[in-house]
Amino acid sequence: MIRVDKTIISQYAASPTLAQMIADWDACIDPRPDFDNFYNIIWNIDTAKGFGLDIWGRILGISRLLEINDPGATFGFYGSLLQPFDQGTFGSHVSNTAYFLSDDAYRSLLLLKALINISSGNAPTLNGILTSLFGAGFRCYILEVGTMRIRYVFEFTLTPYQRALFNNPNVTPRPAGVGYETYEIDTAHTFGFAGSGLQPFDQGTFQNGGPIDVN
Repeated sequence: MIRVDKTIISQYAASPTLAQMIADWDACIDPRPDFDNFYNIIWNIDTAKGFGLDIWGRILGISRLLEINDPGATFGFYGSLLQPFDQGTFGSHVSNTAYFLSDDAYRSLLLLKALINISSGNAPTLNGILTSLFGAGFRCYILEVGTMRIRYVFEFTLTPYQRALFNNPNVTPRPAGVGYETYEIDTAHTFGFAGSGLQPFDQGTFQNGGPIDVN
């Protein structure tokens, strides 16, 4: 609660006219809704909207425009995640496509960037970042798959903007000098042997495609 009488300096506090004027103004102008709006729209990144998130973006040094490498309709053999026969051509040209992120997508990017700035980059920290971003209901983790190389495994299908975030080497958290790849597994439709947590015979197919080499 705001005590307006506590804001009047002592040399004017004894003036009944000034004190009454200030009390009347206080009754007409309540700043508390503005304080609440400032906190919810700007200060609290979990609820910030529009220009509030843009301010966070300037603080964290990352734009709402996300550039993604787009290989276009390029042909590739099975497992490459490129286009099949009659749907793509050989080519090496890669263009950059810019996407203007919605508030929810931008918030995820900002939180990811903030976590990168304060994380130590070890495996428990990176797994904690994934849990913070996706929640306990989504199974995702990192694996060490070689010398100075890790793999982000997602046992669910990422949304397009989530996939874009983790396929951007300038955003994804990892230790310095360590390369990484991403791997999405459709556990509801993928075959796996006993103990894998995947589907049994006649209820799933082999995983289509493999890890994506990002950096």
